[in-house]
Amino acid sequence: MPCPIEIDEHFDDIVGVTYIKEAPVEKVIFAGSPREIQFIITKPLHWTQKKPYAEEQARLHEEYPNVPSDWIFLTIECKWNFELITTLFSFGERIIVLSPDRVVYDMQKKIKMMIKHYLSDKKDMY
Repeated sequence: MPCPIEIDEHFDDIVGVTYIKEAPVEKVIFAGSPREIQFIITKPLHWTQKKPYAEEQARLHEEYPNVPSDWIFLTIECKWNFELITTLFSFGERIIVLSPDRVVYDMQKKIKMMIKHYLSDKKDMY
């Protein structure tokens, strides 16, 4: 039976396999420590991943002053989905997601839930 979609193109706009048709393609901006970014550069999160040139790095540091001065910015252009959030979250404190707001919000929500789970009034489990 013929496939009703072009498989080669269907997954171009996403990280992972969850395809949300109505989700727009957005530019995701994140920064990371020099060591972490070198790892991500060698193992890109998405085929659209780019490291902005020096002048754009400087502009982004001005726009996001909370990012440590030696950290490096990267961008990807893809649709929001579960795998995007979990992939970004897997880097923990070694990266900061800065844009778009929806992705930042999802990261914050995940962190708040983890704080709730791990810093509750439960007795030490060990």
